[in-house]
Amino acid sequence: MFFRKRASASPNVSATRLFGGKVEEAPASIIGKNTRFRGEVHGGGLLVIRGYVEGALHLLGRVSLEPGSSLRADVRAPEMILAGEAEGEIRIREILCVRSSGALQGDVESGRLLVEEGAVLRGSVRRMAEVHPTPPEQSTP
Repeated sequence: MFFRKRASASPNVSATRLFGGKVEEAPASIIGKNTRFRGEVHGGGLLVIRGYVEGALHLLGRVSLEPGSSLRADVRAPEMILAGEAEGEIRIREILCVRSSGALQGDVESGRLLVEEGAVLRGSVRRMAEVHPTPPEQSTP
């Protein structure tokens, strides 16, 4: 009774499906709707922004700006979903998704870019060059 093995929860119960079919846990950090943040954010998990952020974001996880949010920052991350407003130098390695409610102004560099109808883009947009490992040189006999 006391030492019964607990039924393990499904690993995807609180998971979020990302681009490319990857599954990742629910957001690790949330900046709330009534919160204003100024400074640098470094981290490895997901970041959800519902309020105002100014500064720099250097993340190993996805950044998600919800409708009504505002970001004035330089961003480095693998993925970004933008449904709010963002301004700055945005560098996204994998995919940047600008939702219909999103507005983006600044210099953007991304591996892939998805823009929904109604979204606003102002500035320059470049495709990030893919980095392929170079095979070691082979000597010929």
